[in-house]
Amino acid sequence: MTDILAGAISRRTRGELLAALAAAEVPAGPVQRVGEAVEALERAHPEGWITTVDGVRLPPPPIHVDGAAPAIRRAPPRLGEHTAEVLAALG
Repeated sequence: MTDILAGAISRRTRGELLAALAAAEVPAGPVQRVGEAVEALERAHPEGWITTVDGVRLPPPPIHVDGAAPAIRRAPPRLGEHTAEVLAALG
């Protein structure tokens, strides 16, 4: 069954598939890439949903205490930034 669905889905673009599902009155929505999801949130919240820290774009913290999000103190490490240190510590 999965093979049949995969074959039918793979022959259409995301837009074509969504249009076909809408025409058939099947509730559906697109699966977005991370960048697309962030762009959609930025369009929906132009007042500054994304914070930039040291050149890294960050979403708001998911945890709030007494209605307030904690302050962002620093950017997360970049990919591979601490690899050499971690490997050295592991021997």
